[in-house]
Parts: sequence; C-alpha cells; structure tokens
Amino acid sequence: ANYNIKIKKHNISAMAGMSYIENNSQSVSGSGTGSDPLTGYDSNFLYLNYLKSDASKSTSGVTNKSASIAYFGRIGWSYDNRYNFQANFRADAFDSSKLSKKARWGYFPSFSAGWTISNEKFMKGIDKSILSLLKVRASWGINGNVNVLRNYAYAADINYNAYFWEYKDEPVLSYGSAPGSLANPDLQWETSKQLDLGIDMRFLNNRLSISADYYNKQTEGLLLTITPPAEIGFSSTTINAGNVLNTGFELEANWED
Repeated sequence: ANYNIKIKKHNISAMAGMSYIENNSQSVSGSGTGSDPLTGYDSNFLYLNYLKSDASKSTSGVTNKSASIAYFGRIGWSYDNRYNFQANFRADAFDSSKLSKKARWGYFPSFSAGWTISNEKFMKGIDKSILSLLKVRASWGINGNVNVLRNYAYAADINYNAYFWEYKDEPVLSYGSAPGSLANPDLQWETSKQLDLGIDMRFLNNRLSISADYYNKQTEGLLLTITPPAEIGFSSTTINAGNVLNTGFELEANWED
C-alpha cells in the first residue's frame, strides 16, 4: 500500500506491506534389491510388481514444509528538491526450522538523507555550465541473514538406536537414545550494520560526473559451522562467531559527450 501527498514544497510518501512465502514438497520412493531380484528384464518387467519373493523391498516417503513472513514499511520526505529523508523498517521471521521461537524474529531499520546544495539560493550565482550538481548524502542500516543455517541447527535430534558399553565386573551392552547433533539454543540472526557517506558532483553541463563514497560495514554474529573439541563427540556445530569489518573508499568518474 502506497500513499503520496504534496503540501506546498513538501513531498511526503508512505508505504506498508507484508510478504508470506511457503514451500511444500512431498516424495515417495520404493526399491527392490537382490542378486537376481526381477522375474524378467525386458522393459515391461522393470517395475516393483515383478520383484521375486526373496528380493529385499523397501519404501520411503516424506513431506517437507517451510515458510517465512515479513512486514515492512517506508516513510519518505523531500522539500523543494533540496532536502530528502527516508526511513525504512523490516521485521522478518522464518518457521521453527531456522531459529528457536525466542530468536525467530529479526528487526532491521535503515535511514538515508541527502542535501542537494546546488539547489540552494546561495548557489544561484554559479554558472550551471561549470557546476551542474552538488549533493551530499548519508545512509545507515541493518540487514539480517539466516540462509546459511541448516534445518534445526539450534536443536539436537535424537538417535534412538544408540548403544552403550557399561564396564563393571563384566562388560554389559545397553541400548537407548542419544543426541545425534550438538544443539546451540542461543543461535540468532547474523546482522550487518552499514554506514555510507557520499558526495555527488556534475560539471560542464553534466558531461563530467564524480561520486565519492566512504563505507563502513560491520557484520556481527557471523553464522559459521565449526568443529568442536573431539571429546564432545560431534564433528560439527553452528555458532554465531565473531565480527567482520569491511571499510573503504570508492571513487567513480564518468565523462559523457
């Protein structure tokens, strides 16, 4: 849903929306094995109905479902082609296959602002054939990521055919259940916070354009699969591990004639 209104030199806009994505799949399979499992090997006999009575038969079937939902909105404001501001907000959640209920939702705001200095009254005396545009801008926002997570990484599945040896006077074999993976109930969204400061300039009736940017991107709670100590008994687990910093300058010059 979008709404736009103009009040004198003010332009105001608002947007609100939501999205829902659901994926469903079903599968079924059957197989027969043996040294000579079929009663015939012509093409019309290559079906499970023609398995011999001593052939090993197996069937399997599974259904899978995943879903995600998001709510998002934006408010924008500009005045006299000189000042502009925008605020955005997203709230995202996946089903319980990604994160636990307490960490399911991620909230991601972002903001941007710009000042077109070349449209100010004190710039009227500058010949447009020399300086066509001068604008400064800034933005800051947060993004989230859980796409790298395997299903139910925060929980442990249970192997029910586990066996254990108990040693007292004589070794005794016991059967029972044991975790099949190493749970991490503290898993949460991986987030990236980015700051961007920039300036845009156009000269000589827009033939020469120059843009310069400084960016600083901090990724926190990076989702990584690690190998825990061997005595724990599992080959891998997923954790939010540390931070990553990307920062630098970008400069672009363009000529059109």
